[in-house]
Amino acid sequence: MAEAAVAAASDQVDRTGQPGQPGQPGQPGPPGDVTQAQVRRLLDAGLTLLIDRGTSEAVRVADIVAAAGLSNRAFYRYFASKDDLVAAIVDDGMRRAESYLRHLMDRETSPERRLRAMIAGFLRQATDPVIGAATRAVLAQSERSRDVAGSAARAALDMIAGLAADPLAELGVERPRDKARLVAITLSGAVQDVLWGRHERSSRAEEVAAYCLAGVRAPVDAR
Repeated sequence: MAEAAVAAASDQVDRTGQPGQPGQPGQPGPPGDVTQAQVRRLLDAGLTLLIDRGTSEAVRVADIVAAAGLSNRAFYRYFASKDDLVAAIVDDGMRRAESYLRHLMDRETSPERRLRAMIAGFLRQATDPVIGAATRAVLAQSERSRDVAGSAARAALDMIAGLAADPLAELGVERPRDKARLVAITLSGAVQDVLWGRHERSSRAEEVAAYCLAGVRAPVDAR
């Protein structure tokens, strides 16, 4: 879950791209451009409130619609609940993070450097003090719903594993997709470690990259 929340928080700090996809609408809505604008206002207001309230004070739907300048009816046209909105915020940020990480990877000329760029890019966002504080706030809200947190965590692991699989295959690693999943799990743990203040050194990215590369190249006992 932390990886997905990092993506959402970094999106608030440096926004690019298109709006995320909302939940299923409960009734016919306004034209497409108005819909996108309203969804964006709700996503932005929700994320801003999550950050402002921090880890202790809950954000209500009433707070979100007031900050967005919309009605309860508009909110429930796009989202079934606050948890739905939080899930959309995380998904929106995660897709942007994937685009950002692919951009970093595409600048590199070797598979090992692409993998290192992906790991460094993700951890760099987690170590940013502003993004870190925002991430902890999003986590505090979303983890009140086990379903939202679990779904986001799985999607984040899928994203990281998907980015890692091709470089690992180019490196000739056996079972690259399985090893990419292990890289994703390792990176997830490193992000948690950074977010909750257990490790702050900027060299963490190099340590994690070296650990992952050594691990995926190690022979596997099939027994």
